[in-house]
Amino acid sequence: MESDIYSKELAHYFDMLRVSRKMTLEDLTHEIVSIRQFRRYIRGEYQMPQIVFNKLSTRLGFKPEHVLLEFENVKLAETKKMNTLHNLVVNKDFQAANLIIRDIDENFIIEQNNLIMFKFSKLLMDYYLENISPENFIDEIKILIHYDSLFEKSILSSTEVILLTSLLPTEPFREKDKVIKLLENFLNKQKTIVSGHNDRLILLCLYYVSDYYGTQGKFEDVIKFCKKGIEYCNYLRYTYLLQDFYYFSALAYYYLNKFEQYEMMLYRCYCVLNAEDNEAKQKNYYQMIEEDFNIQYEVFIKEYLENRIKKAQ
Repeated sequence: MESDIYSKELAHYFDMLRVSRKMTLEDLTHEIVSIRQFRRYIRGEYQMPQIVFNKLSTRLGFKPEHVLLEFENVKLAETKKMNTLHNLVVNKDFQAANLIIRDIDENFIIEQNNLIMFKFSKLLMDYYLENISPENFIDEIKILIHYDSLFEKSILSSTEVILLTSLLPTEPFREKDKVIKLLENFLNKQKTIVSGHNDRLILLCLYYVSDYYGTQGKFEDVIKFCKKGIEYCNYLRYTYLLQDFYYFSALAYYYLNKFEQYEMMLYRCYCVLNAEDNEAKQKNYYQMIEEDFNIQYEVFIKEYLENRIKKAQ
């Protein structure tokens, strides 16, 4: 299966190179392979033989080994761009996200997971901007990841998990318990997620489990899973989702009337947000925190630090 996918992506890359070299499909494939067969390679119906790969590379004017090296480099750059796009949308920096979207031709995305992430990022932005209803968002996500088949799999991809977890915050989604159980199975190592960035997937799962238990009013569980997330971030020296673990912890401690811990978590959240040079993200979190706790965040931090200094004297 993986070799079929690789061959499909490689055929797609050859087609991109053909366009960039201003060649017709006939120019590329003449006396090497039929156009019909080449299109089968692009659709992933057949694997491309090595001899065909070598001849197509030569026809384009490249050494086969150079084509392979550049193919991998292009895929890495493409993945990096999709991750950047997704992060911009999640942090609601829609202006910067739109600049990337305008620069991408969906027809020339090589890797299937990257194509899914591109479509997902656009869907998520439309959802945030209320251009589509929550119900339509859920339906489109389910189509993208073949939702009904996911729970029968023992191994999931990171892309499947990212899209699956995006359903959890949507109000009309009625199978949250089912998804949370799947995530907890992963955290307990009863299910495998294949990813080159598995550490981030663990943090993402901890984030959604913490968030879910908060909506259920199970604040001790929120604190437990957030503590794991904070410890894991510190161990890996990551700041990914760290502000969220502090933010969720602050909310949980607040509702449990543990105000000393709540204030400390809000202070640490502030430190993480201000350590990162991301004005849009900072503005978004400040707004949430000020609404949730009915405070002016900067004033709160000033008073918190003044009180710490007094206690230390």
